[in-house]
Amino acid sequence: MNLNESFHLVTHSQAYQQWITKNKDSFLCSFFRIREKNPDPPLQVDFYDPKKDTISSFVVDHGIVTLQQDGVEALKKKEEVIQQLHLEHVKLSEEEAMTLVRDVLERDYPQEQIIKFIIILQCKEQARWNISAIMHSLHLFNVKIDAATGNILDKSFTNLLGFVQKQDE
Repeated sequence: MNLNESFHLVTHSQAYQQWITKNKDSFLCSFFRIREKNPDPPLQVDFYDPKKDTISSFVVDHGIVTLQQDGVEALKKKEEVIQQLHLEHVKLSEEEAMTLVRDVLERDYPQEQIIKFIIILQCKEQARWNISAIMHSLHLFNVKIDAATGNILDKSFTNLLGFVQKQDE
């Protein structure tokens, strides 16, 4: 099921229809998915309410929509503005973005074994895919891809153990 179909399924679900009556200012802000071995993992669809500064999340799992989290405080820097995600600006599908990421991984890090992918579609100045691959070697590969053009905006490869040590200091 593609993003437009999932979004349509959510916004036409009974759970969403009940929820939106109390959250009229909310707008689509992101999609989130974790891919491991499951070929069709659940997709989280997030809506931001700027007046309450909260995010509510619906999960689509095999065509079933459930309200996962309702009105959770938005995780962001105080000055950060969460932008509305417009699906008409998304030209690159999740599969196309994943193909780009896998191509870079195979070319630049062929020795690495992937444990899981964390996939986010969000809007930060433009619609972008923010995809992280967690490696068996405890490295993290992150790539940000323009969802309209497919251009790679940024990429990094870091050691997760170094990140944990910095957090503990």
